[in-house]
Amino acid sequence: MWQLWLFLTALAAVLMGLLLTAYERLRPSATLRRSGVVLLLVGTLAMLPVLIDRALEKPVLWVAVALLVGILLAGPLMVRDASRPRP
Repeated sequence: MWQLWLFLTALAAVLMGLLLTAYERLRPSATLRRSGVVLLLVGTLAMLPVLIDRALEKPVLWVAVALLVGILLAGPLMVRDASRPRP
């Protein structure tokens, strides 16, 4: 049950992050861009425990776990870049 809840939370966070990023293209704003990046990172973080639990059953999924960890480690750089104004 907890896996379903985390998966749905991750899915909603990623979708909202993508929608905010698309809306930010229409109305440029550093706050919208930063919020979209943070939501994408929250979705990635919520998906990590679910994927680790599944990877214990199927070792092939450890590649996906490594990719998610890489995204989370690069997250602060993404937030910093989103905070800068575009030229």
